[in-house]
Amino acid sequence: MAESPDWVSACLAEFRQRIARNALTEADSPVVVEDGENDNVSKSKDSSDIESGRRHIEIYFVQGRGKGQNPENLHTFGQPRPSVESRAGYRWRDTVYGFADILKQFWDRSVDGFRPDMRKHTAGDVVVALIDDGVDAYGSSVSANIIGGKSVAFDKGTNMLNPFYVSELGHGTVMAEAIKRVCPMVKIYPIRVNIDSSESGQSSVEARSVALAVETAINRNANIILIPWPVEVTKSSPQDKTLLEIMLSKAYNRNILLFLPSDRNEEFQSSLISRSDEAFRIGEARDDGGAAR
Repeated sequence: MAESPDWVSACLAEFRQRIARNALTEADSPVVVEDGENDNVSKSKDSSDIESGRRHIEIYFVQGRGKGQNPENLHTFGQPRPSVESRAGYRWRDTVYGFADILKQFWDRSVDGFRPDMRKHTAGDVVVALIDDGVDAYGSSVSANIIGGKSVAFDKGTNMLNPFYVSELGHGTVMAEAIKRVCPMVKIYPIRVNIDSSESGQSSVEARSVALAVETAINRNANIILIPWPVEVTKSSPQDKTLLEIMLSKAYNRNILLFLPSDRNEEFQSSLISRSDEAFRIGEARDDGGAAR
């Protein structure tokens, strides 16, 4: 995932201060510090800098976009794309983003052109139930796409539910932003579950927690159910694993699209959850598109 524009700006501001402290005070030839891989920009020192006798050094952020593509700088970085865009600038992702922009414009024009008596005949919203660590629903770029939510994540210390509208690790918010970027008209129903970490640092979710979340998504009439985290089955009871399989089968029978995580765990692979061809398999990937180890 890419760093946000605010983070990049903060780092550049700090670097500018360090450069300024070490800049020569005598007048000298124009010096430009450039940041970029495939594209360069430059700017000459203006007359005011020469007259003041200070050596002016400016730092520009330029992101290489590949052959035949325009570079991005701090004024364009992340706009209209959100911070979830990878800085690698993959062609396939740019194509999807471009299609989404065109689709959104077409949709807005179509909705504006509907007669009042036609609006009641339009189909309902596409609802994605995002089973994750919550979504920062207030003040984020996905606020307008959130249509409520629910939590099945209990705080073991207080024995109270953690709110669905706050992302514990930030993962749910990033996922929601990515979903919205591809489909701007989508409605997102976040369902928060507990995220557990093993001694090796691998994160997963409990089978029972996911089963309750899937049941919630079914009752909410979601069109798509997304589970981006591996499901921990080795520590789950047979009853919890059976409950999860029942809920996933129920969702499939309701014609709900299922996006389930892939996992190398042998017990997980031997379960109905993994063997089912009734779902789309998803997994973690590196920046170059290969499967993460």
